[in-house]
Amino acid sequence: MFTCSYRNAGSVLAAGKSWKWTLFALGLLVGQFTFEGISAAQVSDAIAHWRFDEGSGTTALDSSTNNHAGTILGASYVSGRFDDALSFNGANAFVFISDAQAGGTGESGLDIGKRDWTVSAWVKTVASGMVVTKMGFVGGSNPDGWGVSVSANGTVGAVLHKSGAGTVNIFAGDGATVNDGQWHHISVIFNRAGSITRHVDGEPSGTQYGLSSLSGQAIDNTRQLRIGARDQTGDEIYFDGVIDDVRVYARALSVEEIAALAVSNLRSRPSGLRLSRWYRRMVASRLATGYI
Repeated sequence: MFTCSYRNAGSVLAAGKSWKWTLFALGLLVGQFTFEGISAAQVSDAIAHWRFDEGSGTTALDSSTNNHAGTILGASYVSGRFDDALSFNGANAFVFISDAQAGGTGESGLDIGKRDWTVSAWVKTVASGMVVTKMGFVGGSNPDGWGVSVSANGTVGAVLHKSGAGTVNIFAGDGATVNDGQWHHISVIFNRAGSITRHVDGEPSGTQYGLSSLSGQAIDNTRQLRIGARDQTGDEIYFDGVIDDVRVYARALSVEEIAALAVSNLRSRPSGLRLSRWYRRMVASRLATGYI
């Protein structure tokens, strides 16, 4: 079986071995493209995974085994990065999972506790807003919380807050911008012994923010987990744009795992593998022009 990593792909091209690039494309077609031996299909231990592929109704199913199904309010189904996605109007649309269903710091709970944490999603926007949160107001004596957002300047934002102990808040920071109306994969890693690391399209983006001030602190609250807003009446910071394929991991993903999620245009399904329309067009075009 042929596999190609992001590191050897360049040398293959430089060597002019077009037949290997054809195999490379075929490897992608069958889902065998890997990043240093890691494929997106192997990054399968998310404790919550919302695909937004239902197409109708008000329930966003959780593809993990933990039953964190969400209730859709105001958001509408549109064509997504993969099949369907949800469009949020920036005014009153969001998905929520109650604390009773999603809360807790146990193995499958969506309160961070003392664990490392990774949140990822595909977004398409020309605006900003909260992407995935379990928080209200942060800072001072406000309840604990965590969140991932697109800031007003188009960069990826992130926050981790412990009531009365401290807050690490990246808002309107540096890094790549994602508010250009194109699909972007964003991810935030909360390494509790290290720092908050942001990634855009598989690449580290912007300054890392240290978490030593919150080392050993358990993050827990009674807020809803929300996609497209935060749980703060009157100050929800609604997301304006489209969100697809939201994942939460109770560990810090590696750089290679993040990259595998970001380049993957495939998702495992019971009926087999399906390739995104965008990728089918791209491969067909490159084969036709002799680029591959």
